[in-house]
Amino acid sequence: MVPTPGFFGPTPPYQIGVRIDAEGNTVQTSWGRLTLPNVDGYLDTGFAEHNGEWKFKIGGVVKRKHEKEIAIIAKLVREHVAKNSIYKAKAVKIDFRDQDGERKEFNPADSPEFIAIDPNKLDDVVYPREIEGVVNMTLFYPVIYKDAARAMGTPLKRGTLLEGPYGTGKTLTAYQLAAHGMQHGWTFVYLMDVRDLDLAMKFASHYAPAIVFAEDIDQVARMGMRDKAEVNRLTNVLDGIDSKGKEISVVFTTNGTATATATANLTAANVRSIVDYMKKRLIPTYDGSNYICVAGVAALSGLHGDTAAGGWQDVSKYTQAYAANVINGMVGKFYHANFVEETGYLSNSIGSGSVYGQALFFGNDVVYEAVAIPEEVRVKLATDYGRDMGLGWYALLGFKKVWDLAADGEQHIVFVTSA
Repeated sequence: MVPTPGFFGPTPPYQIGVRIDAEGNTVQTSWGRLTLPNVDGYLDTGFAEHNGEWKFKIGGVVKRKHEKEIAIIAKLVREHVAKNSIYKAKAVKIDFRDQDGERKEFNPADSPEFIAIDPNKLDDVVYPREIEGVVNMTLFYPVIYKDAARAMGTPLKRGTLLEGPYGTGKTLTAYQLAAHGMQHGWTFVYLMDVRDLDLAMKFASHYAPAIVFAEDIDQVARMGMRDKAEVNRLTNVLDGIDSKGKEISVVFTTNGTATATATANLTAANVRSIVDYMKKRLIPTYDGSNYICVAGVAALSGLHGDTAAGGWQDVSKYTQAYAANVINGMVGKFYHANFVEETGYLSNSIGSGSVYGQALFFGNDVVYEAVAIPEEVRVKLATDYGRDMGLGWYALLGFKKVWDLAADGEQHIVFVTSA
């Protein structure tokens, strides 16, 4: 190794500690400029972008008579990385986003994080018999018996959706899948944001057979109302030419219910789903025909911009006969729901990317009111603060939800918030 000349003087070569497993073990590797015996010139270590991926690069300057030797070195490096990568047959977590939800600029220090998977804890999830059979046949057996699947012509490239409310074991099932995969030569990639599926698929393709796991595929469904081109791009990642023949199993999760799915920047599809849920739960409407949605400004912006909300009736266009049904703050009506814009309590900043906002849907069985002393204005001669008189609004009362149920699927108030 030799120093690399530069504008501010030569930079000496140095050692980089590279983590190689979840236990924290590291290896030291040299970085910088190096010379080779009997070769006129030098080689440099570095990295460069190629087809949307950042890759390790060997550059340098040598005389043409040594071109063959350098080509052999490059070939040996490619073969070694392909067969002995620190990521192959390991479980890693990968995040391409910064704290604001935007894609990070490339930084070689942002390497995938190894996940500690205990292969001895494969029995932590107990499934009903019928579910166990589906999970085994769909997820576990193709991974465990991959050689038999290849011999029978069964493709290892597949997509699986795990659906169910919070706490049903979807993520734990994925960790079981990771344990099986590591035992049988599969690389497991836990993608932190499903919007980066294209980058995760490229990463996984180098270490196939591989499993890519991403939670909350609902994000893509919400993107579809705002950016169909982006959704088409992600769809092509799954079934496009670049993924043909790749032994990559993709597993998504969804919470799958109107109450449990985090939705913000309301769309027409969200409203229909929530209102239909409330009808099925026999939740009485607020005024005999419509439910109420109290929403923040940000949450309503998605519905205003949704071309699928063709039935939206703006409050400014109501006839005189219907104007009597307008309540304070109401801005419009859509699909058996009256929308009230709220600007003081509901958040307009919670969320990520361009998806923000909160809203509440309810009927007329929202809360009980218990009154001990009705509201009144009281006047009192002030004895402090240097004032002449005290004036206050006074009451002794309380409120309680009519249906204070534990299960999300039984609630009579639907809270909509950003992911």
